[in-house]
Amino acid sequence: MVLREVLMLRTIPMLLLGLLLTACPTTQDDDSAGDDDAGDDDAGDDDAGDDDTGPEGLLGRSGTATVSVSSYEGTEDLYFTKDYGEGEDICRIRYALSTVAVRDDCQDCAWAFDLVLGKPELIAETDPGCLATVGVDGTTLAGLEGTEVTYGYNPDYFGHIQVLLVYQGGEWISAGHAEWESTSGAFTYDWQDGYHPY
Repeated sequence: MVLREVLMLRTIPMLLLGLLLTACPTTQDDDSAGDDDAGDDDAGDDDAGDDDTGPEGLLGRSGTATVSVSSYEGTEDLYFTKDYGEGEDICRIRYALSTVAVRDDCQDCAWAFDLVLGKPELIAETDPGCLATVGVDGTTLAGLEGTEVTYGYNPDYFGHIQVLLVYQGGEWISAGHAEWESTSGAFTYDWQDGYHPY
């Protein structure tokens, strides 16, 4: 599954999704697909070739914030990291997240907010870069500013895990593992979208 298809299945606000998918590459060109099929009638060999997509990186978002029941102030990183998340960053973009409004429609949340993205900053970029891997370049990076997202926190999701919830399509959806310390307000999360070739 290509990066574009996977991201379209994830819970990202539509404006942000559109900006991130502007120039996502495909994993196979049509000519090479035709060459593999021509002269090779063995379906088993074709399947083996299709699985060889090269190295893969981890796509996701991570965040840190100070959160109370009435305010959220923090940052979020959009990242794509080599070697299944163990290598260097191919792309890392950081922006502030701050409170627009408190939400009261998440029954299982300790808190929930409408948030707005601040001015994005390019933190790291190596070959093949942000445009090739997450669809963001210098012209679309600024377009992230002002995008709104809706996040909540559930300390006891299905009775055993702390999670970041994202409001998308009229419902609250689990996005990734999170931790919140109510006394200090320290909040962290890692929202992994999965592995993709680069």
